[in-house]
Amino acid sequence: MEPTRPSATLPPARRHLLAAALLGAALLGFVAPKARAEEAPPVAQQGDTITWVEGVAKAFEVAREKNRIVMICINSTRVDGGRKEPAAEGLREVVYKDPRIVGRSRDFVCVFLGASSSGDDFGELKVLFGMDGYIVSPQHIFARPDHTTGDPLARLEYWPYGKDQKAVDELIALMDKATERWRAEGGTPPPTSGSPDGGAPAGPDAGAGAGPDAAGAGAPAGEAERKAWIDQLLGIIRAGPTTRRVEAIRTLLVNDQEGDTIDPLVAILGEPETEKNTSLVVDLIRGLGRPDLVKAAPAIGEHLGHKEQLVRANAAVSLEYIGCADSVDALTKQVKREKDPITESHMWRALGRCGAGESKVRSSLLKAAGDTKDEFETFGSIIGLAYFKGDAKAARGIEKLAAKLGPPAFGRRGGGGTGTAKRAVYMWVLASIADPKSAEFVQDRMLDPLEHVKNQWIARTKRFYRNVRKACEGEEGALSEVEGGVQFILGMGVGNPLQDIAREGREDAGFKPLFDWKVAGGQGPGGMGGGGDDEE
Repeated sequence: MEPTRPSATLPPARRHLLAAALLGAALLGFVAPKARAEEAPPVAQQGDTITWVEGVAKAFEVAREKNRIVMICINSTRVDGGRKEPAAEGLREVVYKDPRIVGRSRDFVCVFLGASSSGDDFGELKVLFGMDGYIVSPQHIFARPDHTTGDPLARLEYWPYGKDQKAVDELIALMDKATERWRAEGGTPPPTSGSPDGGAPAGPDAGAGAGPDAAGAGAPAGEAERKAWIDQLLGIIRAGPTTRRVEAIRTLLVNDQEGDTIDPLVAILGEPETEKNTSLVVDLIRGLGRPDLVKAAPAIGEHLGHKEQLVRANAAVSLEYIGCADSVDALTKQVKREKDPITESHMWRALGRCGAGESKVRSSLLKAAGDTKDEFETFGSIIGLAYFKGDAKAARGIEKLAAKLGPPAFGRRGGGGTGTAKRAVYMWVLASIADPKSAEFVQDRMLDPLEHVKNQWIARTKRFYRNVRKACEGEEGALSEVEGGVQFILGMGVGNPLQDIAREGREDAGFKPLFDWKVAGGQGPGGMGGGGDDEE
């Protein structure tokens, strides 16, 4: 089974993740789908099961023959090198066996990827969907029968919905989303009456306006029509399945006019009824986490102390995306109380972004960055300082911390690997701040001591520090080389332990946080910092 990442259940303090060992595979050949009339399948009964096709390539072959959407269910029994995955078990043992799901599955060609699946199957996923690094489990992907590359019809990484009827509703909604999109593109899905409810969306309001005419399209021009359209989408957000809710939130955000869609979203986040629905809280917080969306920051900040770790983590990341100085007080208050190391790191990073340039924030970050606890648990505060562009005092503070570690020992001071990752992150922060005086520090304290060192890694190491020096001097392209070097070092160990579920799936938010790299651990030797020669 391909190494996977866990579901959206509460993540552990640190994920020691294995690298995904994906094998390459040839693109599937294109065969035109055969459109033909088809009777609705019989209603599923208790005890019926999903018909699984063996292998990704075979599933697409059958899908092209039958003109059906492919449903790929990635489901690993264990993740994180051995931890049992309860969300995946709930899907296998309960959700996939529900008659409504079984019936609805007859409209698709279904393939299950688990422990016994071959490397070729995961190679197919890499080619078809551009996957790189970790493969998340649980995960559901829906693709056109003639899909060869690019985005699928629908995709959901992780599974935060449990295993009750709510979970069944959500998976059916995801199936509906894929079907609606394919139909909108001119596809001809088969009848959807193979489940007790005919495959209809769950709940009285869940399907209202959920297709391309509502959440997927622009707002109507008329004032009255626009108000009705907004109210319709707000109804989906309050009562609809998550897959439609997220689309409705996104649609309102991109169609805002002087706050007429954003203000209601912020208001919903503050409603007492909303607090009873953690999934809704998380979706709103994630949706509102957009650069300079200052009016949403106070409501999001109030959730930094939420009882659910998943809510706290997403609130911190969203505040980092917004970058509002008014969030500094809330973040400063809560970061001292946070018990989960990864969530604490999110808060430090948000504090750096929101409070960049503030002396009190700088002092707090430097103090936390110099903590002697596990090196990965200090990364958040160190990364937060990278937002202090051109800040000489921040640069001097990082230099002081880096000097305590000293240059790479290569085994001369007991082990050689101690502090390697932290030292690399310190250097990346100096390169990001880009204070010219740091170039002298890098040369004198990191490069010069390596002048006569003999080691298999010495050439690459010197090149890494030269790139740091060049970045501090303002040389274009040097920071990118430094980032490549840091990612290489992280890849030699456990990867990027801070890249968790709260940071995933935000690509459309219009902001790229610092250090948000998908780095798989255990990658072994490779290039570092752009080349291995020892020339200037």
